[in-house]
Amino acid sequence: MIGNFCRLLCCVMAMLSCSAAEGSVQAFLQASRSWLPDGPVIMTREAVGEAIGLAYAGYDPTTGPWFMAGPMVSGGRDASGRSYLIKAGQDEIITPVHEPLPYHIGTLLPVAILASMHERPGIITEAVQRDGSWLVTYRVTMDRTKSPPVTKQFVAQFDAASGRMRSHERSDAEDRQRVEFDLSNPRLERMIDRDGGPQHKVSLESDVTAASFTPEAIRARMKAADIAIQQKSAAVLAGYVEDGEGNWSPPSREQETIPYAGNAVKRFRIPLILLGVVLAGVAAIELFRRRGAA
Repeated sequence: MIGNFCRLLCCVMAMLSCSAAEGSVQAFLQASRSWLPDGPVIMTREAVGEAIGLAYAGYDPTTGPWFMAGPMVSGGRDASGRSYLIKAGQDEIITPVHEPLPYHIGTLLPVAILASMHERPGIITEAVQRDGSWLVTYRVTMDRTKSPPVTKQFVAQFDAASGRMRSHERSDAEDRQRVEFDLSNPRLERMIDRDGGPQHKVSLESDVTAASFTPEAIRARMKAADIAIQQKSAAVLAGYVEDGEGNWSPPSREQETIPYAGNAVKRFRIPLILLGVVLAGVAAIELFRRRGAA
């Protein structure tokens, strides 16, 4: 009798816990709905200084497409909801093995992660409000081709007042891959650069339209990124210097004095003089001989 009562109590507690968790998730979704952008956004993250790198990320809340692009590979989802993977030099568009909107884009454009949570609330497993932040745990299938599918768990920390993402972390004991964001820019979160590592500048593009999110536009962006990287590589090799703000300075070239083989001339001065005398003598004899023959 007591055992049955304990089991019943455990079931009731579990149901209450699940109900509380579900209520917390709904509270987060309701609070964060106003954080979503009302228009398309595309950001650029470019390495500055001697480092070389260029990446783009974009999201359009009006029709749902998003992308993350670099010079060699790009991934995204078009307006029809189809996920795609594009590789440089390949005409074929590949279907990725991961779920739409993988966590990678969250390192560049966190609002896309929030949008994914609103599109598919079922990926959220927990939402807790603590110390002025929402800590939201969610799961994403990283490889749908395997059985069972490979999934990973992530924790996104949002500022409860502004909705800005403070951090994004993969819950993996071996490789947590934690990313923290600088919120000094009022328009977007900026992934904080690691001390001693490459430094980057982040900016938002203007005049973004629905056409910016087509696979054709992404291919053109990849080619432009490749050209920009090649140009910077050539500039760095030529000695041009870029500061942390992206400003370039011409190479600093000191006037180099190239010696005109001074030591060698000194060493062979006497032999050269004797050779000159001999040649002059030969020329004089030849001239005298021709005059005599005339």
